[in-house]
Amino acid sequence: MNTINLRLMLIHRGTRTHSITQIEPIGLLSLAEMMTGQGIDTAVFSGELLKGLEFLNTTGCSRNTVVGLYCDYENQSAVESFSRVIKERFGAVVLVGGPQTVGLGEAFLRASRADGIVRGEGEYSLLAALRALEEERRERWETIPGMCSFTKGGAY
Repeated sequence: MNTINLRLMLIHRGTRTHSITQIEPIGLLSLAEMMTGQGIDTAVFSGELLKGLEFLNTTGCSRNTVVGLYCDYENQSAVESFSRVIKERFGAVVLVGGPQTVGLGEAFLRASRADGIVRGEGEYSLLAALRALEEERRERWETIPGMCSFTKGGAY
């Protein structure tokens, strides 16, 4: 059985006129509270991409890490590129959640190299996905409500 740690992130590209860093990631904090209560080592980050990499280096990110990226309309391209960087640098599992996931599908998963998309309220779906990873039974993702990913055979 694997020990999984969770890193929940709201990332964006820095701009001079708009700063999302002032926004409290209430949804991510709620997820973190629930996951911590289930015994999962969890940390939350909200800020710019480059500082997000520092956060992952500081808090620890490896193949036993699940990085949950919050995706909305404004940061979709940043999430797509950041997901690829996480996969290349750390080999971590990447899951994408948030309001924009309703419109995301196979093309986004392929481009971002993310492992899955969690649609809807993610508390129970995320917990089920983490438990499946801990038990090394990722094929169980196919039975999780709101979860979209590729099967072992490559089907979406």
